[in-house]
Amino acid sequence: MRINQNVMANNAQRILVGTSVQLGKNLEKLSSGFRINRAADDAAGLVISQNLRAQTSGLRQASRNAQDGISVLQTAEGALNEVHTMLNRMRDLSVQAANSGANDPAARAAAAQEITALSAEITRISGTTKFGATQLLDGSYGATPGVRSAFDADNSIVVAAGDDISFDVTGGGGARTVELAAGTYSGAQFAAMVTSAVRSTYANATNAADLSFASSFQATAQTVGSGSVVSFNNGAAAAVTVTDGGGTPLADGGIAGLAGAVAGASGSGGLFQVGANANETVQLNITAVTLSALGITSLDVTTDDTTRAA
Repeated sequence: MRINQNVMANNAQRILVGTSVQLGKNLEKLSSGFRINRAADDAAGLVISQNLRAQTSGLRQASRNAQDGISVLQTAEGALNEVHTMLNRMRDLSVQAANSGANDPAARAAAAQEITALSAEITRISGTTKFGATQLLDGSYGATPGVRSAFDADNSIVVAAGDDISFDVTGGGGARTVELAAGTYSGAQFAAMVTSAVRSTYANATNAADLSFASSFQATAQTVGSGSVVSFNNGAAAAVTVTDGGGTPLADGGIAGLAGAVAGASGSGGLFQVGANANETVQLNITAVTLSALGITSLDVTTDDTTRAA
């Protein structure tokens, strides 16, 4: 028995197979456009490549998320522009009605009717402005501030010289004394004065919780009958404790209920993921654009006194 073997042919076949395999890999790279198509091509490079692909894909989606956020803002802005136009018109009507030397009762009644119609339209816009099925202007879109309120029966709050109150933010840099300007205030005037005093007191704050509280705090007042409801609104996440200070202006002014803990804001607002990694987010809060939030629930231009108040 004879065994025939052609060494040169075997070598040629081996080389041809290797060349065919390499040709196949090169054609695969050309057709896919990728240098690495499987772990065998470059294991370490494949890990880096897959991470980069995931990051790129995430950035594309984050860009679409940002565009969605812009669309939400544009929708809200369009509605707010209309509300702003109506508020300007209501102010014009109030100023016109105050010109009692030229306006008879019928003219004032006509102005009052238009103000009522404009108020109803603001209410409609507040309740119907949506992005998809999400309400934007009714106060549900965004963090809801913590509120502490007290009723001042005669809408007159007297603050003596040297009176103060203090605020202590949870996680902040400690209690701060807020000096109040002396004077006799209506509920709305007192709220504006306190808001300004708090912002001024915390102007040099460096603690993050203190800064968040100072930028979001708002004192407000709403007329109820012959009195007013004064409220401290805390839009920060941390709670704050209010203490009646020197001269006890809150107790003396009949609004002792404002002293105590004001809860932090609840809800997260509109959170937009604008990056491919954790914590790369933008939060959007839109407060209510209602008549009560705007402070125009009781505009009356039918008499001299109410017109001047409006």
